Amino acid sequence: MRLAAPGVRRQPGGRTAPLELQHRVDGPDDAPLLVLAPTLGATWHMWDRQVPELTRTWRVLRFDLPGQGGAPPHPATSVADLAERLLTTLDSLGETRFGYAGCGLGGAVGLQLALTAPH
Repeated sequence: MRLAAPGVRRQPGGRTAPLELQHRVDGPDDAPLLVLAPTLGATWHMWDRQVPELTRTWRVLRFDLPGQGGAPPHPATSVADLAERLLTTLDSLGETRFGYAGCGLGGAVGLQLALTAPH
C-alpha cells in the first residue's frame, strides 16, 4: 500500500490548489492499474470490500475527492476539473493506461476522461 497527499500549485491571489488528488494504491506493482472513483460524500473506503479480490490481478488506485476523507478542501468547478486533476495524478505516477470504475460523481469523471483523453 502506498499513500500520497496531493501536491499544490499557486493560484492568483496567492491561494494554492492541489495538482494531484489524494490517493492510495494497493496491489502488485507489476499488475495493470484499475482506478476506482468514489461518489460525492464518500471516500476511497467505499471500495474497501472489493479491494482484496481486485488486488489479486490489479493494482488498484483509489482517491478522495477534494474535501472528502483526508483530502484538503478545494473547490472543483466542474467534472472536467476533477478529470484533469485525476490525469495529473496518473501522470505523476507514470501511468498512461488503466481500467476505470466509478460511482455517481466518480462515474461522471470517468465519462469525462473517456471524452477528453480516450487514449
